[in-house]
Amino acid sequence: MGIALRWGTQTLTTPRPIKELEHQIDSIRPRKRAKVKESPNSRFARIEQIMETKKRLAQQLEPTRLSQLTVSIESDALCHEWQLD
Repeated sequence: MGIALRWGTQTLTTPRPIKELEHQIDSIRPRKRAKVKESPNSRFARIEQIMETKKRLAQQLEPTRLSQLTVSIESDALCHEWQLD
C-alpha cells in the first residue's frame, strides 16, 4: 500500500512507502566493517583470515561495483507521476 496525501480536493498516493525505499538503499550501501571468520578450534583469528576479510571488503567497496548496483535499480521505481486536472 502506498501513502495517501491530500492536495486540494484530490488524494494523491505514492507507489511505495518511504520505509521500503530506505530499506532498498540500506541493502545497496556497503558495510564498512566485516566480521572475520574464525576457525572454531582456534582461540584468536589468524592474520591470514584477517587479510582475507580485508580483501573481500575492499572488493565490495570498489566504486565500479557500487555504481553497477545503483544502476541496476529501476529508475521508474524511484519516480512519482502526478496527474492534476
